[in-house]
Amino acid sequence: MTATSQTTRPRAWVWTLARLAIQTFYRVERVGEALPSGALLLLANHPNALLDPAVIQTTAGRQVRFLAKSTLFQRHPLSVFIRNSGAIPVYRRIDPGVDATRNVEMFSAVESALAGGEAICLFPEGMSHDHGKLETLRTGASRMALSSTSRGHPVKIVPVGLNFDHSSAFRSRVTAVFGQTFEYDDIVADYRNDEAVAVRDLTERISHRLRQLMVEANPRDDLSLVARIDRLYASARGV
Repeated sequence: MTATSQTTRPRAWVWTLARLAIQTFYRVERVGEALPSGALLLLANHPNALLDPAVIQTTAGRQVRFLAKSTLFQRHPLSVFIRNSGAIPVYRRIDPGVDATRNVEMFSAVESALAGGEAICLFPEGMSHDHGKLETLRTGASRMALSSTSRGHPVKIVPVGLNFDHSSAFRSRVTAVFGQTFEYDDIVADYRNDEAVAVRDLTERISHRLRQLMVEANPRDDLSLVARIDRLYASARGV
């Protein structure tokens, strides 16, 4: 099965169910300005596996397409939802039996979507985890933004911090913090001369912006202290 046949346009019923599930299980809060129109890359941390895309779509305010590992498109309990969500498959080397050379198809699909003015969300850490810290970012997001912009299809980048109070607790709070778009025209100019350096510089800039939107804390050791400080601060402010 090709990437083209795996990928469909986003079906409204998929995201309606996802929003209902997320809003039922969590108390969802959104912080930040409305997203701009046109070609957009949303780049978020990835603390909660398959739930993170649903949180993003619930709070984004516009239709978003996601990248998902190719193994989710077939023989998985959620395959029917993944295929109908509008997701674009990513072929990861770490997945058994996956041909990573097919990521040429993934980059082509993303570039086509961005050229059409769509919003794409990536989790540039490349994996979901509950470490409480931002992992070293992969370079794919930077390559997509720089390639598309250098070809005459400017792409805005918006970092998103996903902050779960207790990811497995019913009616706990999750806060999606949408940052401001940021300039990288200087890096686009460098990209034409040295792609590797430009990709590295943009990846570092994205990482810095993401960290500003997250509470980086060890879930087992630090979050109880953060919660106590939050309560004391709120009490002092009369909130």
